[in-house]
Amino acid sequence: MYDPRYPVCMHVYGALIGDRMDCIFASLDQCQAAAMGLPATCLTLITRQVSRQDRCALTGER
Repeated sequence: MYDPRYPVCMHVYGALIGDRMDCIFASLDQCQAAAMGLPATCLTLITRQVSRQDRCALTGER
């Protein structure tokens, strides 16, 4: 589940470590420090509030 307090995820990959997504970072710098030396990439999750008009257009609601 996405927690807006932690908008940065670290995608760790590789046969020895396994493949996982850790969304526990408050900043990109924090993630990059934790990823140092690991086969990993830090990703920023961008979210926005969807207006009722946009939601209706996407879902067909009236």
